Amino acid sequence: MLTLRVLSCKGEKLPAPYEAEFDEAGGSIGRTPDNRLALPHDASVSTIHATVRFLDGRYFLTAQSRNPNRVNGRELKNGVEQALADGDELDLGASRLVVSVRFPESDVRALSFRMLEDIARDLSGESICFPTFLDITLKVRNALKNPKLSIEELGTLVSAEPLLSAKVIRLANSVAMNRSGRPILAVNGAIAKVGMEAVRGLSFAVAIEQLLSSKKMVAFEALSLRLWEHSIHVAALCRVLARRLTGINPDEAMFAGLIHDIGVFYLLSRAASFPQVSDDRAELHQLLVDWHGNIGHALLAAMGLPEEVATVIQGHDLDRVVATVKTLADVLFVANRLASLEHGWRDPTLSDAAPANSLSDLLDAEALGALLADSAEEVSSLKSVLGA
Repeated sequence: MLTLRVLSCKGEKLPAPYEAEFDEAGGSIGRTPDNRLALPHDASVSTIHATVRFLDGRYFLTAQSRNPNRVNGRELKNGVEQALADGDELDLGASRLVVSVRFPESDVRALSFRMLEDIARDLSGESICFPTFLDITLKVRNALKNPKLSIEELGTLVSAEPLLSAKVIRLANSVAMNRSGRPILAVNGAIAKVGMEAVRGLSFAVAIEQLLSSKKMVAFEALSLRLWEHSIHVAALCRVLARRLTGINPDEAMFAGLIHDIGVFYLLSRAASFPQVSDDRAELHQLLVDWHGNIGHALLAAMGLPEEVATVIQGHDLDRVVATVKTLADVLFVANRLASLEHGWRDPTLSDAAPANSLSDLLDAEALGALLADSAEEVSSLKSVLGA
């Protein structure tokens, strides 16, 4: 059910705001009383000013007046359909309206399960169609399968991707990688400096940036940017923790940090095709929290990553106590919890903050402060390279 509530006209609040409901049959908005929503108080509204229709689980508004119309401050072109979401603000003529979209909870929950069933089917079939945003990551993954791959061969692949080339060179010249300060300008020289494993992580960073710039992610812009900021911070901390506290390859740890929430990105990319789910903030948030670990495991396994890495990703959010940092799972868990203290992706109004007591046996306040202070330059450098 779509509800349009009229709040004001010409900037003045109405003495008694009123509203109209639109079901799947849709309807019109205009100045005369025969419209589903009538705006007789507004002389700038046409007889039939706009129409509403329901299609594929979403409500759309089409302006039919040459007078100014806006949605969330953006101009609404005459004759062009605009999808409406819960909380949108409309300016039709001189009238300000707010949009409310509500579907029966049972319908939304059923669609959530249908989406999960579709994902399970897609990721368990013999022929898997990966989302296009992972194309560059898959290219690098396939190249790195060759144990005899040379720097020159990988350099040819990287050079064909300008965004990836730029990130590899930036990483090679970062404070974290290049203490001498001598500039590295060639792709092959940059790969030799950072290592082939780091290229894999950077290819995923490029993939996520391409996903975030796609039109279907516009509805999730704030969440997806917050999620990517979190992922980059986790990746940087993973590298620092691996280098300082373990014998784990820091670049492998950084890659795990980058991809640890790949399940959330994948779920968001699929939710764009289920508007009733994506428009329900609480349902979408719960879906992401409950399923991102398992979906991430399935996606990474389908991509051919080692089961050990996929399992670490699957369990990175499960609460436990870490007394010492020894394994990749420990590194990722600690980095994720540390990053979540100030750079979490979850909506605090819809879920509790990640518990900090799971780190109390590992780091007291003084040790935590010292670790973050000592690694601040490296974290900042890596975040800059990765695009935070």
